[in-house]
Amino acid sequence: YNYFISMIYLLSDLCLDRNYRAIEVLKWIYPYKECFKIISDNTSKLKDQWELRTAFTRLTHTLHIDKEPYQEITLPRYMIFWDELTEHNCQEIVSSSLDAADVTQFDDLKEFFN
Repeated sequence: YNYFISMIYLLSDLCLDRNYRAIEVLKWIYPYKECFKIISDNTSKLKDQWELRTAFTRLTHTLHIDKEPYQEITLPRYMIFWDELTEHNCQEIVSSSLDAADVTQFDDLKEFFN
């Protein structure tokens, strides 16, 4: 059991710093849905096995979340000066550059952690 946990941590470390050679191989062996099933499983089999769930959480982060596409996220501006507000930049200030598919990609993971 400890060997398997250590192997998952090793695979996670191989994917650090966006190592795309390792990510390309491992994403087919450990797909996102399977990793998420292990992380979110609350049945009697995996309920008390926090080491396994922690290792797969780290693997999911390095393998599926911290990778391409490099997409700039426009964060909302909470402080807007009246002098800066014009008709032209009003939509620019309020809008976001994310696609609907990108926003909902990790909804199941967000819902699990909330």
